[in-house]
Formats: sequence, C-alpha cells, structure tokens
Amino acid sequence: MLKKENLRKNFLRVKQIADQNLGRAEKSEVLSEDLQTVEKRVELVKTVCQSTSKKIAGCLQGQGTDYEKRLRKLPENTLGLGMIESGTLLGTDSVMGTMFQTCGECQTTLAKELLQFEVDVEQNVLAPLQEILDVEIPAITKCKKQLSKLTLDMDSCKGRWNQAVKQTQVHGANMAAVSAKADQLKEEYEESCNKMYQARDNLATEMFNFVAKEAEHSSKLIAILEAQRAYHKKALEALEQAIPKLNEALECNPLKPVYGVPLEEHLRVTGRDIALVLEVCVIFLIEGGLDEEGLFRIAGMASKVKKLRNAFDANVIDMEEYAQDLHTVAGALKQYLRELPEPLLTTQLYPDIIQAAKLPQDQRLQQLWSAVRKLPEQNYNNFRYLIKFLAKLAEKSDENKMTPSNIAIVIGPNLLWSEGDNGPNMVTSGTISNMIELFITHCDWFFPEEVEFGTMASFMVNKRSSSDLSELDQSMTSQEGPDSNTPDVPTTPPNQVEHRIINDSEYAEVSKVQKRIPRKPAPPPPDRPNLPERPYSIAVTAQARTPAAQSQTWPRQMETSPGDTVPNQEQTRPKTHPEKPPPPEKPPHNPPQRSATISERHSHADRPTVPPPERPKVPPPAVPNHQRSASTGTPGQFGPPVSNLPEIDQGGCLNKTGTL
Repeated sequence: MLKKENLRKNFLRVKQIADQNLGRAEKSEVLSEDLQTVEKRVELVKTVCQSTSKKIAGCLQGQGTDYEKRLRKLPENTLGLGMIESGTLLGTDSVMGTMFQTCGECQTTLAKELLQFEVDVEQNVLAPLQEILDVEIPAITKCKKQLSKLTLDMDSCKGRWNQAVKQTQVHGANMAAVSAKADQLKEEYEESCNKMYQARDNLATEMFNFVAKEAEHSSKLIAILEAQRAYHKKALEALEQAIPKLNEALECNPLKPVYGVPLEEHLRVTGRDIALVLEVCVIFLIEGGLDEEGLFRIAGMASKVKKLRNAFDANVIDMEEYAQDLHTVAGALKQYLRELPEPLLTTQLYPDIIQAAKLPQDQRLQQLWSAVRKLPEQNYNNFRYLIKFLAKLAEKSDENKMTPSNIAIVIGPNLLWSEGDNGPNMVTSGTISNMIELFITHCDWFFPEEVEFGTMASFMVNKRSSSDLSELDQSMTSQEGPDSNTPDVPTTPPNQVEHRIINDSEYAEVSKVQKRIPRKPAPPPPDRPNLPERPYSIAVTAQARTPAAQSQTWPRQMETSPGDTVPNQEQTRPKTHPEKPPPPEKPPHNPPQRSATISERHSHADRPTVPPPERPKVPPPAVPNHQRSASTGTPGQFGPPVSNLPEIDQGGCLNKTGTL
C-alpha cells in the first residue's frame, strides 16, 4: 500500500512539474528574500571551497600516508642525494667535495621540511575544506530537495482542492460526495503546508548554521599561511646554517686562483709570507741561470705564459718543462705583478715616490727610505724579496745585459701606478723606473737584512690529489729509512716552499723529479763600427752599443764625443760592500721555514722608524739629460750629471750642513 501511495505521490509531483513548466499551474515561492540571499551565499561558498581545494591539492607533490615513499618522490630529496653522492666521489677533503656534501645535506633537510609542510596542509587545510564539501553542503542540499518535494505536494494538493471546490458549485452533481472530497483535499493541503513549513525551517536552520561558521571556515586560510611560515622558517634556518659553512670552506680554501687576487688575501689563505708566484719564479730563475740574456726584457711565448699562469691558478705547478724557457717564467712573474688589484708598492706611496723624484740628488734616497717603511708588512716583505732578487740579477749584467737601469725599465711600471690608472702609465713610468733603479742599485742599504731564497728541490709540487702525495713528497719521504737519525718534523704544506740546504745524496734523489740543465753563457755580440750618436730605443740598444757599453739599455753619460770610448759603468763603479763571509753550515735536518728565519728576525715591528744617518757610499746613477720615448715615459732631469756631483769622502756621510 505504501509503495502504491509513493507511486501516486511521485506521479502527482511529475504532473505538477509539467503543468508548471507549461504554465498551466502556478509555482509557489516558499523562501523569503532573506532565505534566498542566504541560499545564494551558500552556493557561492560551495563553489569557492571546491575550487580552492582542487588548487591546493594540485600544489602538493604527493598524497598518502606512506611518508617515506612521498619523500623519495620529492625533487629536493633526489637532488640532495645526488649531490651527496657527487661529494663522496670528489672527496670531502677537497673544497668542491665539501661544497657538494654540504649542499646535498641542506637539500635533503629542505625536502624533509617540505614534506612536513605538505602533511600539515593536508591535515589543517584540505581536511576541513573537504569536510565542508562532504558534510555541511550535502546536508543543506538534502534539506533543499526535501523542501522542493513538499512544495510540489502542496501545490498539487492546492490545485486538486481548488478543482473540487469548483465542482461543488456545479448543479446536478452529487453534492455530498463532492463536498466530502473537497474537505478531504483541504485536509491534505493543510497537512502538506505544515510539512512544507517544517522543511523550510529545517533548511533555514542549516543555512544559517553554515553562514554562522564562515569565520571558522576562513581560519583555514590562516592555517595554510602558518604552515608556510613554519616551513620557510625552518628552511631559512637550514640555509643559514649551510651558507656560512660554504663561505668558510671557500675562504679557507688554499686552492684559489693566484693571479688578480689581493696580496693580503692570497697570503692569508695560503699561510705564506711571500706570494707563491713570486717565490717559485724567483727560485726557479736563480737556479735556472741568471746569465740568460735579456731576462725580463725578452717576452716569453704568450701561449706558454698563459699556460703557466693557469697552472699557478690551478695549483698544479710543474716547472720542469720550463727549464729551457726562462723567459716564460719571467713573463709569468711580470704578469702577476701587473695583475695585482693594488700595486705591490700600494697606491698610497705613489705621491711619496713621485715627490722623491723631484727632490735634489742628496735627499732622494732618504725620501725613498722613509716611503718604503710605510708599506704594510706583507707588501714590505714581498717587495724586499723581489728587490733582493733583482739586485742579484743585476750582479750578472755582464752576461745577461740587464743592468739596474734595464731591469727598472721593464719591472718598475708593474710595481707602482696611480689609483685611477687601470695599469702602468706611460707618462710616469720613466719616473717610477728611475726610482726602482735606486732600490736595485742600493739594495743592501735599503734592506740590510739577508734573504734566503731556498732551492727548487725543496719546493713540493701540489698534484691536487686528496689522498696521494706528490712525487716530490714521495721522494723526500723515501730518503728516511728506519735507521735515520733525523727527527720527525711536520710536513710542509704543498702550497709552501720549505727552504733548507740539502746534501749531495738528497739532491741525487730529488733530481729525479726536478732536473736543471746548465745553460751555456751567451756568446758576446760581434763588433760593430762606431755609429753616430742618437737616442736608442730599448729594442736596438744591445745591438747598437759598443761592446763596452752593451750592458746598458739607455745611453747614459753619452756627453762624450762619438769617437771616445764610453767606460762601462759597472766596471768603473767601486765596490761599496766587502765580500760577505760564507753562510755557516746548517744541520741536515729541516730547519724552520723561511717565515721563521726571516719574518721573526726582521719583523715589521722591528724596523727603524727614522732613516739611517748614513747614505750609500756610491751615489745613485745620474738621470740622462735626453728625453725618453713615449713607450717608456719621459722623465725630467732629476739631478745634476755625474760630472757635477760633489766628491764623496771616504765615510760617505752627510756633513753638518746636510750635503756630501
């Protein structure tokens, strides 16, 4: 019977819908304007929640309760594991291996924090939004459907009741039966109205309850922002911990480029006192032969100089292949000095040295002595080391044709330039060269302390290997047997030069790694007829000069007639210092490094603060009266010619009036 009644009700509802669509029946509007507004609001919130839920789910890179599986799928975790593996392959004792290892650990930490963020979003944002869509919205939809059915029942009963009432007014009908039917339909109509009102109240209650929770629903947006804040905060902490470690690894890495790096930074990183390029090239040139003609003046092959420069930058130095190419080594040293961000003599001393060139002859050395004492300790030590070597080179000017003047011309512009210049200035390079010539000529007066240059045999070649010793290190360690009486000494770092005197047996072992073939001295140039006097350039000086003056680049003191023979300045100059006694014999074991033998005895703090009372016994060479070419600068006349200099007494000291 129930089934039959339900079928009848459904039939009447369908008939009522058809009549309403065809306009044969009116459709009752049971919701007030306020309820209709609330209904539209509910539908809008439903649409927004569905859209937001889908987009948030699309931002997540995985879903599910298997967190390990989700972690493996994250790209940050894959990247981190790959970087850790790469760091292991490179070796954690190398800077690149350390960087990869640290970055990989940071990436895996970020992956874990990202997974935790996604889990928090799922629990605190997606789950509440899904509850709105799965529970609250369906409840309101169910009430709306129930109200719609009851409204159709009410409209159907109302129509049938109105039809029965009209039939009671027709004459000839069974009035009693028609009236009874009308009363029954009226009761059904009233009952359907009550049910409709009850369903409407239920719908209103659900919608009002949903709208009242709008603030609670909005708090889910705060939850997602809080989850993001927590994720980014933890990610920032991981990055702040990793970045200082990476910076520290880079700053403390001794395997850094050498060229173009500030001298102070290079010495700090490598723990050295003398720059690597300067020390290695100087030792190599001393052992390779200072009698090479035109050293520092003749340029080496550009490709080889570039190769040696890159070898220094890569800290993979093999000097054996340059045994027959000293000009390449000299060119690499000049390029290093030229590419320093700040010149070796610093831009602060530029005005002092230029001013010294303008002073009278008897005050120039004193001004230079005071200026060089203003250098920072690192610059002072390296400049002293270089000048000592250049003076040693000038001692063999008869063979290498490089007098102090020639050396200063090619080296001076690389040691000092003004702050605004990007490189050597041709206008002032001549002046600077003259001042550098004074440093070289009077080297022992400016720097009375001795400098031990060491040997290439004690230089350990770094092979950039984290586990294997270099060939030189292996050869040195193989010398000491179980019966050796030599005490254990700390191993010299591969980026430093250990200075010591080695015996014949040690040299035989070391020579397997570093061989030096003695070079024959260059033959003297052929005699040429006397040529008319003219200002010679650097490139043709050695060929155009007479044999007696071939060691000079510039025709100094050429006031004599063309037929006169110009005396050799180096031969006529008296010796200013007695011969030095031979150095005492040193024990066979490794003494302290050069930094301990030089820096401790002659530290920057122990320098005198005032110039010495005595000047050199031999005056500096006079500046020529002629003008130099534009290629090397045009210095002026800084002092009187040699013929006009006052005679120097035996003591070589200043008298009370301040003159010689």
